[in-house]
Amino acid sequence: MNGQKGVALVLTLAVTGVLALLSVQIALTSRSHVAQAKALLDRAEADLRLRSRETALLYSMLTREVNEPTRDEKEANPYVAAWNFRGDSFEVDGALIRLQDAGGLFPMPLPDGQYQEFAALLVAIGLEPTRAENAARALQQSMLAPRRMPVQSMQELALIGGLTDAEIDRLEEVATLYPGATLNPDTAPAAVLAVKYQGVTLEGLLAARRVGKLDGNRVFEITGQNLDDLMINFLVGPGFRLDITVDFRGIRLRRQSVWSVRPRSTVAPLELWSYRDIDPGSARPADRLPEGVIG
Repeated sequence: MNGQKGVALVLTLAVTGVLALLSVQIALTSRSHVAQAKALLDRAEADLRLRSRETALLYSMLTREVNEPTRDEKEANPYVAAWNFRGDSFEVDGALIRLQDAGGLFPMPLPDGQYQEFAALLVAIGLEPTRAENAARALQQSMLAPRRMPVQSMQELALIGGLTDAEIDRLEEVATLYPGATLNPDTAPAAVLAVKYQGVTLEGLLAARRVGKLDGNRVFEITGQNLDDLMINFLVGPGFRLDITVDFRGIRLRRQSVWSVRPRSTVAPLELWSYRDIDPGSARPADRLPEGVIG
């Protein structure tokens, strides 16, 4: 009898132990599921915040005067009050934003384009002249017949021209695949201006811009050439590169997009040219889509 009681006790303890382990496992699993669900909700909230700030900015660009906003517009809209189109960061409603006029960026050469200026741009961002010439020549050769296809992504230059990731990062800061015919010297990075101007001319343009006095008359005084001869235009747009980052409960999301904004157009006032989600912990895009009209 005592032996049976001992066996029963052992079995009872064993069952109790198994049940205890199952309870702990269920608790841990539940906690893990709750944490995962919370992380998904937080990420969804972060994505919603990013999209809502992006939408608010684009709405402001469609409904306010971009080139010369009035004082009332600046006071009524925090995006209008804070924005600039030179790619300098500004913060509105918890979002860190960079807005760059595509007219100030260097347009990548097309199949029939000139490649000397592209080589000069590569030198301006730090490439040795011989490497820059070789990369420009390789790009030109890659777009000759029968291919005749323009570059679809800057990353192609790693294979075509032998550029490193760091060099492509620097190029993307000053160049774009968005087509453009004129240059806006008021929104152009110094490296882009250095392609067309050197020495005291470049220094004069940059100095005038720093004090907010760069206009058509000042350009004529410095260069001796009219705006039409220089293919220069001081109006921003219609192309814009938007880079926006949001943080929410430890989740950081960053998206870069290129938009065509034409408020007076009755056909397509707003077009998404390209977009990509970027890993905020790295300068490299996490999910890269080729630039081009996608919607």
